[in-house]
Amino acid sequence: EDDDNGNDNTDGGSNDSKTLTMEAVMAELNRIGPAISAMGGNVEIVSVDPIGVVELRYRGSTKIQQGLELAIRDVPLVKHVKF
Repeated sequence: EDDDNGNDNTDGGSNDSKTLTMEAVMAELNRIGPAISAMGGNVEIVSVDPIGVVELRYRGSTKIQQGLELAIRDVPLVKHVKF
């Protein structure tokens, strides 16, 4: 029955989930990535821990890194960002 409406099989990540997903972090990076690139920054995801730890590889200015950290911490269920 779930397949008819795709309730449990969506790729977009579920908002009611209790664990952090790679998809949720990717969605935020896709949203802010063009601005980071325009300012000379480069970011990629190293790992996403379901309990809320995101590890990123970042090259660019410290000010952009601080904004990037704040944006990722706004993703639901993110507790800590490591670089």
